[in-house]
Amino acid sequence: MLQETIDKTPETYRLINVQRNQAWLPKLQQRLDEGGHDADVLVVVGALHLLGPDGLVEQLRDQGYQVERVCAACAAD
Repeated sequence: MLQETIDKTPETYRLINVQRNQAWLPKLQQRLDEGGHDADVLVVVGALHLLGPDGLVEQLRDQGYQVERVCAACAAD
């Protein structure tokens, strides 16, 4: 779906995903930093905001944050 959005509507992708993620990043960093290094912070966004090099996951990793997936259903029994 990510690649389809980029291919079919690149301007919409830029406005809705890239620019929105760039606007959110400093706010997320502030929220993450408020709690200290060991704080848990939950951020809920639409899936497309998480994916790819423009996604929040990669942008936070590029800033030195540890980002991990949390999925109770994914855990092995």
